[in-house]
Amino acid sequence: MHENKYSEQRRDFLKKAGFLIGAGASVSALSSLIVGCKDETILTPLPKPGAKYIVDLSKYSALAAEGGIATVSASQSDDTTKVLTFIVRRFADNKFIVVQSACSHQSDRELNPVADADGNTHCPRHAAVFSLNLDTPGAVVDGKGVTSAPLKSYVYTFIAPNTLEIKP
Repeated sequence: MHENKYSEQRRDFLKKAGFLIGAGASVSALSSLIVGCKDETILTPLPKPGAKYIVDLSKYSALAAEGGIATVSASQSDDTTKVLTFIVRRFADNKFIVVQSACSHQSDRELNPVADADGNTHCPRHAAVFSLNLDTPGAVVDGKGVTSAPLKSYVYTFIAPNTLEIKP
């Protein structure tokens, strides 16, 4: 009789322990999904076709000299309430690259407007690496195992002495 009672208690204990272990594993897995990167690529909304965005370069001291990089705000020429941000890197008096400022993997994360020794920028969230070089602006150098599309690169016109007109 005692032996049967202990067997029942053991079975109940094992059932409860199994449930608690399973629940703990589920919570752990769920929290990593919530905190981790999403699987799908989210691109920054693109400017409306035909719009022009104006950047006053005199507001960005980093862009005064060759090699300078900055995240800039640009107002739409026909509606100054529409503002987008871009990363701009200056290579010469009138030679620049202009790319989207948000990571192409998850557009809620702004990229650092800093180039490493190879001329690349790194996403602060998942460390993907994107080119800020003249020959490959926005290219994915290292996706770090996540789905990263190249950064959108924009066409611009330099209007001397201190204006960039960016076109989608």
